[in-house]
Amino acid sequence: MPVHFATGNRGGPLEAPMRTPGLGEHTAQILADLGIDTVKDKLLDRVPLAIQQRTEIARALVQDARVFLFDE
Repeated sequence: MPVHFATGNRGGPLEAPMRTPGLGEHTAQILADLGIDTVKDKLLDRVPLAIQQRTEIARALVQDARVFLFDE
């Protein structure tokens, strides 16, 4: 099942364009800082692994995570 890049939502046919709901200024800035704002309307399985990993970091930053655990 496809996963939407910015929201993590699942669902919808692979060919159907998925639009990012209105992102807050804070979220948009984090995406820009990580260099992933240009692919925010893409499905995660359609972007390189490095972009997928930055997406997970962005999600943690948006949620003000206190701890980051990296395995690599």
